[in-house]
Amino acid sequence: MQNKSFKHKLRAEERIAQRLQQIMQDLNSKNALLLVEGKNDQAAVRGLGYTGAVFQMCGSGGGTKRLAIATQEYNKIIVLFDLDKRGERLEKTIKSKINYAGITIDYSTRIRIKSIAGGVSHIEDLIKFAGYLKGMQGSFS
Repeated sequence: MQNKSFKHKLRAEERIAQRLQQIMQDLNSKNALLLVEGKNDQAAVRGLGYTGAVFQMCGSGGGTKRLAIATQEYNKIIVLFDLDKRGERLEKTIKSKINYAGITIDYSTRIRIKSIAGGVSHIEDLIKFAGYLKGMQGSFS
């Protein structure tokens, strides 16, 4: 019985991984800048297949001053901050500093990921799903 439950959970997490990968592939087709909090978040989205431009708000990313320069090349910004208080504060900062510039800001991707990945509140935690994708690719080869 326990083995059946484990297999069910495994299949569910593989489906989540595939849905997350599809979101990342959709984002790749846009001329967009993906905003994340830090390097672990960037590693997680890369692990799920995102190949576009990424800007890290924290750490060595440079914050809002460098962001204003970076956004000039893109017609869309996708905010993918953590789903916690810090992420909410960063989102408010972005809204107040970038909205006036006429750049489209996408907050919906963050909400989609939350609905797909359920209990994940930190973007860096999505990296666990990248392992499922690697396993599936190996099984198809």
